[in-house]
Amino acid sequence: MSYRDRLRCGFHDCHVEDADDLFDLMVQSRPLPSIVDFTKLLSAIMKMKRYDVVISLCKKMELLGVSHNIYSLSVLINCFCHSRQVFLGLFVVGKILKLGYKPDAVTYTTLAHGLCIHGKINGYCMANRVNEGINLLYEMSRRGLVADAINYNILIQGFYRVGNLDLAQKFFMEMQYKGHHPNLVTESILLDGLCKNGKTDEALSLYNKLDKSGIDLHISLHSTMMHGLCKAEKVDEELILFNKLLDKGVKPNVIMYNVMIFGLCGKDSLYEVEKVIGKMKEAGCFLDDGTYNALIRGRLRSRFPSMVIELI
Repeated sequence: MSYRDRLRCGFHDCHVEDADDLFDLMVQSRPLPSIVDFTKLLSAIMKMKRYDVVISLCKKMELLGVSHNIYSLSVLINCFCHSRQVFLGLFVVGKILKLGYKPDAVTYTTLAHGLCIHGKINGYCMANRVNEGINLLYEMSRRGLVADAINYNILIQGFYRVGNLDLAQKFFMEMQYKGHHPNLVTESILLDGLCKNGKTDEALSLYNKLDKSGIDLHISLHSTMMHGLCKAEKVDEELILFNKLLDKGVKPNVIMYNVMIFGLCGKDSLYEVEKVIGKMKEAGCFLDDGTYNALIRGRLRSRFPSMVIELI
């Protein structure tokens, strides 16, 4: 079977070894296959999440004198970003510009995501990556590419992760000024960012605003707010919210139950812990490792560890 036939058949049931063998067959063909055929193969391997193989094959293609096009280079950028080699992805963008191609919004979004999410989430290194993300946003604007809600969400999340609340708020305002209305993903990022940065009152205000808006809130939003209250040692407010959600017919998942149990154990409200576990069992929600971990950690914080042991 020729390489063209194998490409036409697709790669639904293939392994990366099969794709590697097909590449060897292609490079032995004369004349060499077109970049379009190579890109089909690279895209298939990328979907297998073997980004390292794509990067390696691209290097071999260059040694063989195969010229890339905008599509093959976009695949390479995607693989660099998923392999936590974002800055090599930036070099590929430079190559795209040098070849006279114009990167599109998808290319810039891929890079912005890689810079803000895949960077090491600590201090100065991560801050530098987020700043690179800002530069990409402005570069997109300069080239006439309109940044969308996804770009802004990525940057806002990045700033919250490094604790820069002022810039997170700045880009949230800019996002709205540019005509992008915050969606539920944006609101989730804001709520999570405020909770993790100790702004529990602001987070609760935002949560109540969303709740009153009539939007059907995802279970993860409730869990985020409860976790924020637990972290701020506002367990009484957390319990009120938990019971309010039960009264409204919200069915908590195991994560929400575990957050509630951990908070109550730390406050030595063991009677309430027992009630929550009872409700959990009644709802058919099985205790998992997280539940037992919450109880054990609660025991270490409790003044009555023997009572916690009885619950375990």
